[in-house]
Amino acid sequence: MSTKDKKRRSPHVGLTLILTTIIFMTLSLGAMIYLANYFISEDIQVTAEENNHAITMQAAETAENKLASIRANTLLMLDLVNTTNTSGMLLKQTSSFFFERNPDVAAVIISGDKEFYNEGFFNSNEIENQAVQTFLEKNDDKIKRAENGEAFILNASPEFNIPLLAMMMPWREGGQNQAVTIFFDSSSITQAFASGRRSLTFLVNESADLLVHPDFELVKSGINMSKLPLIGQMNNSKESNKEILFTDTDGKEYFGSFCKLSSGDVSVISLLDKEKALQALTFQTQKNIWLSLIILFADILIMWIVSKAIKRAYRKAWEAEQKNGGAKLGEEESSGKNS
Repeated sequence: MSTKDKKRRSPHVGLTLILTTIIFMTLSLGAMIYLANYFISEDIQVTAEENNHAITMQAAETAENKLASIRANTLLMLDLVNTTNTSGMLLKQTSSFFFERNPDVAAVIISGDKEFYNEGFFNSNEIENQAVQTFLEKNDDKIKRAENGEAFILNASPEFNIPLLAMMMPWREGGQNQAVTIFFDSSSITQAFASGRRSLTFLVNESADLLVHPDFELVKSGINMSKLPLIGQMNNSKESNKEILFTDTDGKEYFGSFCKLSSGDVSVISLLDKEKALQALTFQTQKNIWLSLIILFADILIMWIVSKAIKRAYRKAWEAEQKNGGAKLGEEESSGKNS
């Protein structure tokens, strides 16, 4: 057998080490990344749901306090008007004091009876008083229902082109069932729903009409959110607040959270795109993959260097063995001839 043939049959130490390293490192690193993602994703999902729900509850508390304050202050003013039987100049002074202390209230209208207008509000926003009457005529059915004991909060922004809500509730005066409608600026509530968060928080009424949203253009357009799957689940739920993972009509998964308020049958809703919520995990996974590839490449390089060294040592040993074997063979041949 020639030397060339023997070299061809020498063990491929480098290739064996490299293949073994690739298989072992790929399996181990892949398993490590998968397990890390599995457990971390569960923690991130729980944290995202809790944070989203916390945002919902915080916004709900702000909205509830604002609505309750407006309702209580208005009813106090109306009670004062009724108990003192004020009229004329004294009635105007009472309403003026009320609007001075509640500048975000635009008007208070008692169906078929008294009307109070915050002239400063209408002048500063360049709105005509007639816009109030137009809105009331448009929602005459709601006024009648309010006279019978129901309460509503409606979106008045499309008619007034400013962030304005109308709170309707029952009012009883002189044994007559009436309804009082309070028009008020919703800007202070909108601040609690401000954008800049990963969650999108907004306020809807019982008809799923959008009342408050970080994007005022949507509110001004009078958009209805009834097609949102979370709205249907919320309406069918007996719970006052809940976290729900749902898939929207666009095929995206969302962490949803709602809180039903006691004021006018309205609800606060927060949405968080699941993909965005897990975006940090995605970036970390990509980093882990690149780090694993770097480690794998480094191991292959080290194994290649080591294998080259082993191969050189093996070759030297083999060549030395061949020389020693050739020398012995020559000595044997020489001794045979001499004999």
